[in-house]
Amino acid sequence: MEKEGGEMRGKTMLVDLTVALTPEEVHERSRQLSQSVETLGELEVQVEEVKTTAKEQVKFLTHELMKVRLMVDRLASAVRDEQEVRPVPCTEQLDGTRVLVVRNDTREIVTVRQATEAERQMGLDLEVGKVIGDDSGQDLGKPEVEVPNAHGSGEGA
Repeated sequence: MEKEGGEMRGKTMLVDLTVALTPEEVHERSRQLSQSVETLGELEVQVEEVKTTAKEQVKFLTHELMKVRLMVDRLASAVRDEQEVRPVPCTEQLDGTRVLVVRNDTREIVTVRQATEAERQMGLDLEVGKVIGDDSGQDLGKPEVEVPNAHGSGEGA
């Protein structure tokens, strides 16, 4: 492939080969290495910050999704069943040996339980009408309700 007179002929191309660096090239590569190591550290810190922020955002959004799903479920049940559970002011009344829980709005008896010994002896709060779920301290008095006694007759409370 050599021409007369020592010249090469043919196609010229670049090939990656090992070449010894000059002192100036070593100094330049050292400067580039130092700068690249610094940039690498900065990028790693940024990646960790983004990961932390993303984790916090995912946690927050997951919590928000859960709250909205619960709301959707509750509303869907209310619409489907045409009713919902919510706090309703009620009054406890002592009726002999029983305690009646009576809704204040409809005067419907919600629950009946046996009075404790202390309730039977003291009877104070129950006889004047202690409102369940109402911390206002307002005395609503004793609601007039028909409550069947143990013998089946409907005497007023």
